Amino acid sequence: MAGRASLSSRSALSSTPSADPWRHELDREAAKSLRRLSRTDQKRILAAITKLPDEGDVRELVGAADVYRLRVGDWRVIFRVRRDDRLVQVALIRPRGGAYKP
Repeated sequence: MAGRASLSSRSALSSTPSADPWRHELDREAAKSLRRLSRTDQKRILAAITKLPDEGDVRELVGAADVYRLRVGDWRVIFRVRRDDRLVQVALIRPRGGAYKP
């Protein structure tokens, strides 16, 4: 799986014996952005990502199917949800002002 980093996580749904936990993957660009942040911001953002998709300040982005943003302070995490695979793919981690620009 080149270009992706995996995070081990447990979802709130995983407390039921039959439910599989959600898997979380960071795209290469998201992992690079995360490494450049302070330790405090890294911990806050990773903690918020591991709670996805069930918790957090999440909104679906207009014009894109299954693409969402998570707000963590002044940072925005852009991610996709593949419910069939129980996978959250983090595409971008950017400051608020630059998160939605191409």
